[in-house]
Amino acid sequence: KLGTKQWYQRRVAITAGGTTEETLNSTLDKLGTTEETLNSTLDKLGTTEETLNSTLAELQKTEKVLETEIAQHNGTAEELETCSDRLFDTRSQLKAARKFENISRWDVLYTEPFYNRVFTDELYVQLTSSWTMLRELC
Repeated sequence: KLGTKQWYQRRVAITAGGTTEETLNSTLDKLGTTEETLNSTLDKLGTTEETLNSTLAELQKTEKVLETEIAQHNGTAEELETCSDRLFDTRSQLKAARKFENISRWDVLYTEPFYNRVFTDELYVQLTSSWTMLRELC
């Protein structure tokens, strides 16, 4: 099988006459220029494809990081909501308890977060923060 350029060269050998031969040579020159342009374009396409693949890989990594961050954010938001609800309930209970005349800071132990629970370090921190809140309310 002959390439395009070889086919035209063979046609030149067969064709007699100056005008056709000159036209053919001109066409062969244009074909050579076109092939060079095509090769250059193919090289640029290959480079662009490599850049695109690299960018896509980076995007996938970024999406994974984002998914992790979103999951962490959702967990934190849930914890915050739970703490906010507990704080609101405790404040409500403390406001109700303030209606009595003889209230001590130990009365907080009878509220839901503390009553019938094992007294741990975490519970201690909650208790002291409740005392702080009681001071602010009184």
